[in-house]
Amino acid sequence: LILLDTFTNLQKSFSNIKLVFVGSPPPNQEVFLKVLKTKINEFGVSDLVTLIPFQENINHVWQSIDIAVVPSIEPEPFGLVAVEAMMCKKPVVASNHGGLSEIIINDKTGFLVEPNNEESLKFALEPLIENPELRNEMGKNGYKRALEEFSVGKYATSIQELF
Repeated sequence: LILLDTFTNLQKSFSNIKLVFVGSPPPNQEVFLKVLKTKINEFGVSDLVTLIPFQENINHVWQSIDIAVVPSIEPEPFGLVAVEAMMCKKPVVASNHGGLSEIIINDKTGFLVEPNNEESLKFALEPLIENPELRNEMGKNGYKRALEEFSVGKYATSIQELF
């Protein structure tokens, strides 16, 4: 919901932006999707926001977006979505806690923001919306980091060295 609030405020300054939510709520938390849909309608942005349910292969989605946003409320042990975005050369704006704070290098592969802070999220998104070159540079940096630190080959080598 914080991303939707932030988007609604950013949309006032950047009329060319759209928001895409990808994924489905966990079992027994379907009410969250209902609340999200209600807020989208209340804010009058239904023509600017797309909801895509869980997909096995989301590469086509990554290719159609410019910025990945992972505004997790609770710390995640490992931010797989952030790594997937980096592998697709997308800059990542994410909450600065849990595994995300170890995956993203602030100001290099994306921006880490204070969790649950709309102003912090807005401040991080603005330069990426305004500057395609910055998005491209951070995307390339993220891709390089993802390959070097989070690839299957890297994990296999690390496990092999451990034994």
